[in-house]
Amino acid sequence: MDIEKIRKQKREYYYRNLEKQKKYAKIYRKKNKEKRREYDKKWIEKNKEKHLKYHRKYKKLYFQKNKARLEARKIKFPKGLKCYICSKRLAKEKHHPDYFKPLEIIPLCKKCHLKIHNNNNSLFLTSIGIKLGIFKDIK
Repeated sequence: MDIEKIRKQKREYYYRNLEKQKKYAKIYRKKNKEKRREYDKKWIEKNKEKHLKYHRKYKKLYFQKNKARLEARKIKFPKGLKCYICSKRLAKEKHHPDYFKPLEIIPLCKKCHLKIHNNNNSLFLTSIGIKLGIFKDIK
């Protein structure tokens, strides 16, 4: 069998089962933290210039995000503050809807914060928008 044909089949399988592949990769990373660290160290040593280039680019691209993060660290939530969205769990995380306004933060629990960033759940994001007053005309 041709090597290109095998690669194509593997690539097709990977994309057909993308969610499954991501799940396995996440489990592998969790179980093999030391192995991953070693691999990353070796890769960085071999690719120093590429690594530095990436970090310079990241620093420029996310300057505002980092600035907002640093400003938010100075703000302390009162003890017992509940999540702004679900009002069930304690708010332990800070969310910036706009990185150009670093002092405007929303107290969130881990679960709601992950939903905002990881899910493209339009109903969830719309409900947040209504609560924050972004979509005032929707009820």
